[in-house]
Amino acid sequence: MAITITTVSPTRFLTTRIRVKADLGITTTDKDAILDQYVRDVSAAVESYCHRPFGREVLTETVAGYGENRLMLTRTPIIAVSAVVRDSEAITDYSVDNAGAGTLYREAGWGWTVPVWDGITAGGGFFDLGSPLPRQEQPDYSVSYTAGYVLPAQNVLSAKLAVLATDDSFNSTGLLFPALLKSGDVIETSGFTNAANNGRHVVTGTPTTAKIATTSALTAEAGATGRTVLTQTLPGDVELAARLAVKSIYLERQDNPNVIEKQLGPARVRLSESDLAQLRGLPAVCVGLLRPWVRVA
Repeated sequence: MAITITTVSPTRFLTTRIRVKADLGITTTDKDAILDQYVRDVSAAVESYCHRPFGREVLTETVAGYGENRLMLTRTPIIAVSAVVRDSEAITDYSVDNAGAGTLYREAGWGWTVPVWDGITAGGGFFDLGSPLPRQEQPDYSVSYTAGYVLPAQNVLSAKLAVLATDDSFNSTGLLFPALLKSGDVIETSGFTNAANNGRHVVTGTPTTAKIATTSALTAEAGATGRTVLTQTLPGDVELAARLAVKSIYLERQDNPNVIEKQLGPARVRLSESDLAQLRGLPAVCVGLLRPWVRVA
């Protein structure tokens, strides 16, 4: 099995420096470089722990079939499937069975893509069809699809944005909206003059970097600065885990995190006896938040 990415996520950061600084109460810029590095490192650590990238991407994956009704893909959640092909033949009689689990359902079943051994003689046995070789399935299905989440760094903050009532859309002359936002995603807006334009809105149609049409009834507003459109679809507990981990690393950068007891007189330092404290990598609260998002398949 192999994955070829055709449209890469513009970022892999699972939180932002702005949010971390707000939590820490930092208002200066002298810590920006180190916080950016921690956000980068923590995002990589979360991906490693969860066995998955989170950023939304367009990709083509080759997968094996096992003669079952469900075909499992690696990246989740599935946002859209553009093509499924086997041996140059397009397959269209399928549906997304479980976007979060990454499965496609087909009533006719996904054929068993196992190679066949013809045997020593030409007959080969098994009614002269040869003998299948289990656990050596070939990745004969090619699936092109979009999967993953829009990340916090892709939010449009305090920008010059306008609203059109003719198509109930938010508009950015600076082409600031995420390229892979899809119909059905939910955005959250603030800073607009008319109350109808603030709040949560369901995306419809085909959004672009310049325009996001919604199912809401919006009120026309000319372009003005200071308006925000939160486009992220990343689950809040994943972002919180990343943010807490960055804060923990920043606050403990001069301390040993395995120290669980200190005593001044007589001087005494006791380290944690738990192997988990040394092997976990991420703080315990972050592990708890991320556990439901670990990809097992």
